[in-house]
Amino acid sequence: MAFGILIVFFFLSTVSASQDMDSLFQEHTQQKFDTARREGELFERRRKEGEEIKDREREFRDFTDTVTKKDSEREKEEKDTIDFYNELEDIREFVVSLAPSDDETRPLRRFGIDFIRNYSFSLREEELSFGPVNPDYRLGVGDEVVISMWGEVTFKETYEVSRGGTISPRGIGSITVAGLSLRQLEEKLTRQFSRVYSGVNYGRPNARTHFDVSMGSLRKKQVFIIGDVQNPGVYNIPSLSGIWGALSYAGGVRDKGSLRAIYIRRDGEIVDTVDLYSYFLDTAAIQEKPLASLADYDIIEVAPVQNTIALSGAVHRPAIYELYDEENLADLIQYAGGFLPEAYRGSCTIYRTIPGEGRRVFTVPLDMIDTVQLHKSDSIHVGYLREYDNTIEISGPVQRPGKYSYYEGMHLSDLIDLAGGVEEYLFDHRIEILRTNKDFSKEVLATNIGELLSGNEAYDVELQEWDVVRFYSRWDVEYRDYIVVKGEVQRPGRYFLRDNMTVQDVILLAGGFSQKAYKDTIEVSRISERNHRGGNKSTPKKIPVDDDFFKNDGLVLEHLDYIFVRENSYLRDQEVITLSGEFIYPGKYAKLSQDETLLSLIDRSGGVRNSAYLEGARFIRRKDSIGVVSIDINSLLSDKNEREDIVLEDGDSLYIPTRPRTVQVEGAVFYPSAVKYEPGRSVRHYIDGAGGMTPQGDRRSIYIIRANGEVRRVRRRSGYVNPGSRIVVSKKDDTEGLSGVDIMRLTQSLLGIMTSAVSLALLVDKLD
Repeated sequence: MAFGILIVFFFLSTVSASQDMDSLFQEHTQQKFDTARREGELFERRRKEGEEIKDREREFRDFTDTVTKKDSEREKEEKDTIDFYNELEDIREFVVSLAPSDDETRPLRRFGIDFIRNYSFSLREEELSFGPVNPDYRLGVGDEVVISMWGEVTFKETYEVSRGGTISPRGIGSITVAGLSLRQLEEKLTRQFSRVYSGVNYGRPNARTHFDVSMGSLRKKQVFIIGDVQNPGVYNIPSLSGIWGALSYAGGVRDKGSLRAIYIRRDGEIVDTVDLYSYFLDTAAIQEKPLASLADYDIIEVAPVQNTIALSGAVHRPAIYELYDEENLADLIQYAGGFLPEAYRGSCTIYRTIPGEGRRVFTVPLDMIDTVQLHKSDSIHVGYLREYDNTIEISGPVQRPGKYSYYEGMHLSDLIDLAGGVEEYLFDHRIEILRTNKDFSKEVLATNIGELLSGNEAYDVELQEWDVVRFYSRWDVEYRDYIVVKGEVQRPGRYFLRDNMTVQDVILLAGGFSQKAYKDTIEVSRISERNHRGGNKSTPKKIPVDDDFFKNDGLVLEHLDYIFVRENSYLRDQEVITLSGEFIYPGKYAKLSQDETLLSLIDRSGGVRNSAYLEGARFIRRKDSIGVVSIDINSLLSDKNEREDIVLEDGDSLYIPTRPRTVQVEGAVFYPSAVKYEPGRSVRHYIDGAGGMTPQGDRRSIYIIRANGEVRRVRRRSGYVNPGSRIVVSKKDDTEGLSGVDIMRLTQSLLGIMTSAVSLALLVDKLD
């Protein structure tokens, strides 16, 4: 407790200059934080370094001035995006409510946001490890230069550019190459070699000795990636990697990060601004302006997204787009790939939220899209043409169900003729017509199809455009007799009863016997009136099965007959038990007999290892549901105690862990953690080792969960603790103020940011 307060006090003096460090190096410092929380040694060591750390922190503050200063300038902009996710949710709800198809009901995504996230680590490394190097590539410390010479002199050697920026080729000594392009290096080596080897004539075709310069392994460069990316931090990226690869190392851009305002800072100035949309949508842009190249110690900053506009409906790429202030609806449609052929070209709908006033809907003619300026968080929907304007549909037991062309004055009999007439199993009492009126209201009409088919024209309903006529079969409305097949057949279940159906027929319908079927007899259970009067529900009948079973006619089945095909007990699946953990031969074992016991199986496995922790053994039975069975394995093995032995069942498993060395403390303590086990220590000792109990901790509600799953309530804080146990301190039912979890999270946050400051100071020191 005192140590946590001391850290918080120390941190508060420097927190103003380190507010964004945790977000910059969260992933890098997580391991440092874990170590600091367990041991407390990292901060003690850093504190003793005194002035050295302070000097490094001052250097880092100078380095981060350009970043932290940007925070105050961006404060208002970030306030504008505080409701970003709520706006996205509104947009998605809007799309779901208007979309005409299943595809359109999918939530809209930010356009391009997944391009970099899906750029895999393996691709980044592999694509930069092979292939030629651009002649304009600038050499730096750590690059490997491969020089091959043939002719009067032959050799091939690889040289690494030293920290001084030099290499020492054979015969010419040390030369400076750092900062030279590959083309410039070749020219320089030609001049140098021509002075040493007479066969190398600079600029002449009659040279008797030739050489080639190529690149071996390329150095990695260090860049800082900050802003709205998934994992801000310092990254060592391949030397040929550009902005795309660098962002992928940081996990891609966050949902509220911009894809069109990515700044590359070098020596305190912005040297390039990257708009990824131009590369997503225009391949010519990549040739005219290749993706920005990066230098060592560049800072890549992803700014917050500003104007987001949702576009849904009949366009090629419905999505949420990011637009510049000067861009309009025509630009948005172009980004989305244009209209689909089925798009309604008359107008589109804009849903707009006006701050302080409410929500408005605007209908915009599509021939005016060049003049329509959009506002932040607008939602635009491009409608679809109606599927068909002259259709009518018929379904059910007719010869050719489907859609047909409607014409004025069309009657029900005309539609039946177009559909080829009705089937014999038609339910001839009633059909339904689902009608869509001109105002899009719905109504259901009904008529007697039997009367119409008998020639009564009074039932020949005049149809309207968009009518859907539904015919029913007898099986849709009438009850059907059935029988049930159970047991060892391929497809057990309920089957409709047919006239003169026999046992053989239904076995074939069910796919035949399974491999485990007992094929001597089949049992048929039948309900009859006489049985009911006598008090019996059913009468079983045994049907013999022989080689001629399917050749002969068998028992004719009746409604509600049940056919049972029994399992051959000799062909049952073997029962398997699993032993895992500290056994001599762990693994899966088949039961040797129906009454085999756990002790017998442990003997078959060779017994347990010396490192086995028997008190933590867990026996799990999965027959009906997963549950832990309490067994004293120690007593079973040492005393051969038959009372602890148990008859095994299929799916049983026994796990014996190695002897643990810690005790886990959880719940209402300041630092939930694993505390080193010490024999004879009390519950109080381990709670104190986890920072002590918070004010919300209930001293009367402390539980120990032992390694074997047994749960016990601690009556006194001096209770006995086994290794591998978990001590859970419950919260009081009625608490006030800050909870233990809140205090823990606050302390973790402070520790994480402080660790970031120290770690980042060391990184800056390395850069120098």
